[in-house]
Amino acid sequence: MPEVGLSILYVDDEILLLEITSQFLSSLGFQVDTSESGIDALNKIGSHQYDAIVSDYQMPDMDGITLLKEIRKEYPNLPFILFTGRGREEVVIQAIENGADFYLQKGGSPRPQYTELAHKIRTAVHQRRDQAALRESEIRFNQVMENAGEWVWDIDADGMYRYCNSAVERILGYTPEELVGLKHFYDLYDPRMQEEQTIQAMETILERRTIQERIFYFFHKNGTQVILQSSGSPIFDTNGDFRGFRGVHMDVTASRKSQDLIKRHEQRLVRAQEIGKTGSWEYDIQVNLLWGSEGALRIFGYSRPAGSITIEEIESCIIERERVHQALIDLITTGAPYNIEYTINPADGTPQKILSSIASLEPDDQGNVKVIGVIVDITERKKAEDEIRRMNEDISAAYEELVSSEEELRINFEKLAESQQALQERDNQNQMLIRKMPIPIGVSTASGKIRFVNDRFTEVFGYRRDDTPTIQDWAEHAYPDEAYRQEVNSTWMADVASAAEENREILPREYQVTCKNGEIKTVQITGIHIGEYLMTTFLDVTDQNRAIAALTESEEKYQILFELGSEAIFLIDNETGALLESNSEATEIYGYTHEELMQMRNVDLSAEPDDTNRITAETTTKSVVVPLRFHRRKSGEVFPVEITGRFFTWKGRSVHVAAIRDITERKRAEDALLQANRQLGLLSTITRHDILNMITVIFGYLDVIEEQNTDPEIREYCTKLESAIRMVQAQIEFTRIYQNLGATRPIWISLCQVMPDSFVPASISLVTDPGDLEIYADPMLGKVFSNLVDNTVRYGKGATTIRITTQISDTDLIIVYEDDGIGIAEPEKELIFERGYGKNTGLGLFLVREILAITAITIVETGVQGAGARFELTVSQGTYRHRSN
Repeated sequence: MPEVGLSILYVDDEILLLEITSQFLSSLGFQVDTSESGIDALNKIGSHQYDAIVSDYQMPDMDGITLLKEIRKEYPNLPFILFTGRGREEVVIQAIENGADFYLQKGGSPRPQYTELAHKIRTAVHQRRDQAALRESEIRFNQVMENAGEWVWDIDADGMYRYCNSAVERILGYTPEELVGLKHFYDLYDPRMQEEQTIQAMETILERRTIQERIFYFFHKNGTQVILQSSGSPIFDTNGDFRGFRGVHMDVTASRKSQDLIKRHEQRLVRAQEIGKTGSWEYDIQVNLLWGSEGALRIFGYSRPAGSITIEEIESCIIERERVHQALIDLITTGAPYNIEYTINPADGTPQKILSSIASLEPDDQGNVKVIGVIVDITERKKAEDEIRRMNEDISAAYEELVSSEEELRINFEKLAESQQALQERDNQNQMLIRKMPIPIGVSTASGKIRFVNDRFTEVFGYRRDDTPTIQDWAEHAYPDEAYRQEVNSTWMADVASAAEENREILPREYQVTCKNGEIKTVQITGIHIGEYLMTTFLDVTDQNRAIAALTESEEKYQILFELGSEAIFLIDNETGALLESNSEATEIYGYTHEELMQMRNVDLSAEPDDTNRITAETTTKSVVVPLRFHRRKSGEVFPVEITGRFFTWKGRSVHVAAIRDITERKRAEDALLQANRQLGLLSTITRHDILNMITVIFGYLDVIEEQNTDPEIREYCTKLESAIRMVQAQIEFTRIYQNLGATRPIWISLCQVMPDSFVPASISLVTDPGDLEIYADPMLGKVFSNLVDNTVRYGKGATTIRITTQISDTDLIIVYEDDGIGIAEPEKELIFERGYGKNTGLGLFLVREILAITAITIVETGVQGAGARFELTVSQGTYRHRSN
């Protein structure tokens, strides 16, 4: 049926032509207004809205080309058809060059001529309307792209940038104008890994693979490294030829560097404790929970990572457990200093160890008090001290024996000589024992003369006895700064006098000693009087102190790193969901103060608390990415977020770090894009409706021709024409099924609900095992499986069974569709997914891949020819889940 209602202005200086043309066009459903000149036509166009202009060429005051030029100045999109008896080629060229939609020459049979004119009018109107709608859609699309938070890009087949949105300037410092048509994608890679990344990227381009969240290292315009997470898909033209890639880059520099720094600091801390034979421990008074670092557990004979350990396991190793236990109670109840030494039998059966343990009370963020301590293995030092004490006792006993036996020695001179010789040998043995002691030892007289230093002393400090013959010489070398030397001398002399007065060993004290090579070491010095001699021991505690300092520095760096995160970062207890720590960005995003957040749980921030609890409980890997979740601010506003989680054990408890990004702006961009797709779908519906109407008209006239004509040749032509038109009709109907592809937001879909039971013929049995799995996909997911069944029915000759199963590979879900037909030849395994390939519409498997690609689900054919077709659908972690109860 003709389209009714289009308003037409027909311009011609021939009155009769105006009348007859107006009658014909009116009979064909147009509202026709006429004008006898170009000037009058311009006046009417200015006061009345027309859908199209039809004009003669040769007119006295203004020809049709001049009229066209004037109309185009004010009305560039108004359809214009030049309808003239002049058939010169230059007129046609001028008409097209100046924006005429069609050119039609007068003459011939009236009805076919005016029917063709009516068709060109309607075509011009529809084309102009379609173009206007397309321009509006493109404007909206470009606005969405320019407002997107991520860098959206488009490259040609050679890798040259064809499009970049404005986000590239924020991410890499380049404007789009500096890149488009001037730079290849690999020109921006970090030079240190440019070759490796370029090879990977070119392999993807050559194989036409989809890129999904791949990490690349770029160089900012200012020379700094930027880490980007990339996703993209190949672009094909209407002929199926490869034209390039289109995708998006997301800046993940901060989160990636944060993870790397935390890992390196943890490794340094473990190594520092291992070198210094040092360990740290914590005791949570409230929950009676004991935690030990890897170094602390190693000292007690437990070979396992840092974490919780029972009090029974520790106490089973301590020999004087009551004394140690009482010291801990005194610290907790009265604040008494906790600085003790005790002996343990390690759990792994190694020899006894002597430990020095220091601890103090520290309040946590909730006002509760816990105990934090450090232990040091001092077994070697204590062994050296005990050996020195035993040697001193032997010397003292020998001396007393010598005095008491003076009379007997005088009578037994020969025996005395023998005893003296034996004593000398024993003294030599003792001296040799001291010389080989594993810690530095020096012996001096009361006058300050150094009589002896052992080998270890020279190894540690570099000085021999000849370098420092007196204590004063030692002080000048070991403490070259005069002020510090005076301070050391004053402290040391006071400690020596106090020890002599109280008849005890000199209390250990740490000093900064300068070695012969200039190195400064932290040394714990103590001593004991042996008659007129002073035996001094030197314990190098430099590494031990560095380990403690490294522990403190690691904690400080972790806190700084925590605060530098560009997203909201939380440390969360896995069991209770309690927020243990948060950064300043979290207060900005959620509107709570830090103190308020520390009283909350993770579900208090979520607008979907059940899903939050489920994700935490079900996660078995070290990390997880949740692409979309909805949270709630203090104001009550619900907003979308993207969550990256890292699970680990911290201070004896199972926790995870959650980096939360506010993706409100990105979701708005996605919503705008969905709306644009819906409008394009509406346009497709209207266009398809018009085409099907025309096909109906054609079928009608074919019926009339066949009824009124008995010529066999003409009837054969009609039959062929009808067959071709029915093929067009089938293809148009096929596109109706997929007009909403990508026009609605992906949703969670149960695999049970999309199993193709109703599409499988009775001759083929269907075996499925979808379990309780749900996947995040386009609502048209069911068409994927129905098209796969259609593929088996059409091409899987001899197929009797279709089997659909699922399995987990690493962290991905693999959905396997397989039949027992003839299979697919190796050269066709990728071609079957290309548009137009096949014996039917050539769109079935092409649209299968397009539906899945919306949520980055991939599909490949892996079957063996002769054994059946096999399709594997890969669903990445975070986009599948087990259905909650």
